[in-house]
Amino acid sequence: MEMKGNTKHERGGVLLLLALSLIVLIGLLALAIDIGVGYAARRKVQNAVDAGALAAAVKLADHESDSVIYAVIEQYTIVENEAHTFEAFYIAEPGGPVLATVGEGAIPLSATGIRINATLTTPTYFAQLLGFDTLTVEASGGGGFGKADIMLVLDRSGSMDDDSCSWQPYPPTGGRECYSPVNETNCTDCYVLSGSRRVHGTWGSPLQPITAAKNAANLFVDLNNPHFTYIGVASYADDYTLNRTLSNNYAGVKTAISNLVADGCTNAAGGLYRARQELTGVHAREGASRFVVFLTDGLPNQGLNSSQSCSSCPDYCPVAKTAARNQAILAAEDNIIIFTIALGNKADQALMRDIADLTGGGFYYAPTSDELASIYEEIFEQIRLRLIE
Repeated sequence: MEMKGNTKHERGGVLLLLALSLIVLIGLLALAIDIGVGYAARRKVQNAVDAGALAAAVKLADHESDSVIYAVIEQYTIVENEAHTFEAFYIAEPGGPVLATVGEGAIPLSATGIRINATLTTPTYFAQLLGFDTLTVEASGGGGFGKADIMLVLDRSGSMDDDSCSWQPYPPTGGRECYSPVNETNCTDCYVLSGSRRVHGTWGSPLQPITAAKNAANLFVDLNNPHFTYIGVASYADDYTLNRTLSNNYAGVKTAISNLVADGCTNAAGGLYRARQELTGVHAREGASRFVVFLTDGLPNQGLNSSQSCSSCPDYCPVAKTAARNQAILAAEDNIIIFTIALGNKADQALMRDIADLTGGGFYYAPTSDELASIYEEIFEQIRLRLIE
């Protein structure tokens, strides 16, 4: 009989223990659910902070006003990603001290980024039984625009002044060969044979490639922000020159571009060499990303010395092509990214693509000078995306 009594007590204890265990399990499940809700809210507000900081950094780089920057932060944090509150600050570097509060009207000249703190409040479920009706989570994050040193390298060879003649490409056989009709007489003397009839070139007055190239390069300069980006200018023909050292004096940069005159052969290796020298020299800034925007409308036929050059500026000069490629290899070793533009159907597109690929840049083909402005704008956007931190 005692054994039966003990069995009843044991069964009752087991039931009590089971009931207590269920309560604990339900409590843990409730806690897990509310913790999950909290983690989801935390991810949501972090996404809001990251989106707002990224958008604000782009606006800061675009010279936008304090009110525009505040509005875009509000749009991305509150409206689109449903954070409930935010505060934002201008900073000079990631993790650096606060310079000013976004929305107070002034942007410090040394500001290169934005830091945002945001909150989101979400209702709880089972935690309400313990008196916790809501859960507030916070997140912080920043976005900035890194420094860039950019060299614009422009082709000023004679072929950059010959698009006014209707023969493009100019007839290599079956008529008078004239690869560089730089004036009306030269152009109209050039002809192709149509049966026994000579069909001469027709002189017109479209925008010359050198003019379009200078206009597009100056447009590129204006797109940048002098607080973040320094720009220099190099050019090449028979020789290769540094026309403007790296600087945030954009007026001086644009003057150097506008003063270029087209004449001579195509020393692509020299242009790349001058740009690389400047980007690794005394004017280069510590911590700045390095870029080259390189334009050509022809094939390399000159190099840094006689062993890399061909006489009479021929269209085919393997040693000059190799010299240009070698300069790209050296640029890659110096962490210089090169964007290349091949203008017209005589440019060496394969080489330009190779140079861009070797350095992690991008290649662009412009069939005519009309496309140059939009290509420079696209390169600006590509560089800007690489600088957003």
